[in-house]
Amino acid sequence: MNLLYKFSIDIFSASCIAGWVRHRFNATRPITIEIKENNEILGECVANMLREDVKAQKLHPTGLCGFSFEIPKRYTLSNHKGPLSIVIKESGIVLQTIAPHLLGHIVQPRGTILHRLTHRRKSRNKKVFFMHIPKTAGTSFNSFARHLYQPAEIITHIEAYDQSAFPEIAATYNFISGHLRMDTIQHYFSNSGLELYTLIREPFAHLHSHLNWLRGIGADPKSAFYKSHHGLFKNIADQFGEKSSLTGPELQHMVEELSGVLGKLLDNNQSRYFLTTDPEKVQGEDWDEIKDNLEQFTLTGTTDQYATFKENFCAYNLFAAPKEDKPLNTSKFSQLYDHRDPAIREIVYPLVALDVQLYEHVQKRNDSATAVTL
Repeated sequence: MNLLYKFSIDIFSASCIAGWVRHRFNATRPITIEIKENNEILGECVANMLREDVKAQKLHPTGLCGFSFEIPKRYTLSNHKGPLSIVIKESGIVLQTIAPHLLGHIVQPRGTILHRLTHRRKSRNKKVFFMHIPKTAGTSFNSFARHLYQPAEIITHIEAYDQSAFPEIAATYNFISGHLRMDTIQHYFSNSGLELYTLIREPFAHLHSHLNWLRGIGADPKSAFYKSHHGLFKNIADQFGEKSSLTGPELQHMVEELSGVLGKLLDNNQSRYFLTTDPEKVQGEDWDEIKDNLEQFTLTGTTDQYATFKENFCAYNLFAAPKEDKPLNTSKFSQLYDHRDPAIREIVYPLVALDVQLYEHVQKRNDSATAVTL
């Protein structure tokens, strides 16, 4: 145990190192992390990104202790000179070191957040994959799941790992979560005995939340949060960062001109997760595949019935009833537009048409299941 610092290395992949760190006796002290290859400094980052999960678990008073470091492309497994080390710049204290041949594979970090188990499972036969669709309360559910599973059983955000590590992840962990679509899940996890779970959200609210998320990335180009994102998302976010609102004509123009990566990001984003292809636009003819793949999920909840989803998850997996928890990853920005306005809904409807169909289908299926149970 490190006597001066508490920390967790949550991602140690071939492209990214991310986690959180705080001084044990001065939690708000700014901390700079250096990443070293032997004695060569590859770069540094300040641990000041917001980690709402760490704050919610009372491990840091403000949660401004997260860091994310993108490993330079010149560092490759075939051209390594030695292990990578995570070092506190001011003191030279090494938090963790990893051998190059393990980079991008599963490493159980010494600094993982430790939870006392208040809910014990009666059975460990079930293994879970949570398909984390962005902006649907998935961050809150990942944090909730950490109260149910022991640290060595759970891994989240596996999209940051090299896909070559997925078979090992499937064999090692009982709760796996990531921003992965059906094609990747089927390819790497279909034969792993995993039960599938996910959450979806009211489509008009989801689209607005996604746009607000983009605005949040581009709001401060000098921030660590902005710098931690891929350049592609930075370029997209720059289009929204200065926007305090979007008018009807601006939304109409956006809907008509959407294309490329931004188009795929905003066009029926939730339905797209249930497809095994990546079309330019999700169309009505994709509905049968979406519905068929949905049937592979043990439970699909909705964000507005989040408490019920948690209760059902615990019941299905033999955990004690859940306690109330604070929602995480909520937007700090005001509304870009009123997504409840019928005129606005008509404008953006092409971007959510299949998501609306998906949402209504899930609601009816869940209502029917509740009626049968009663």
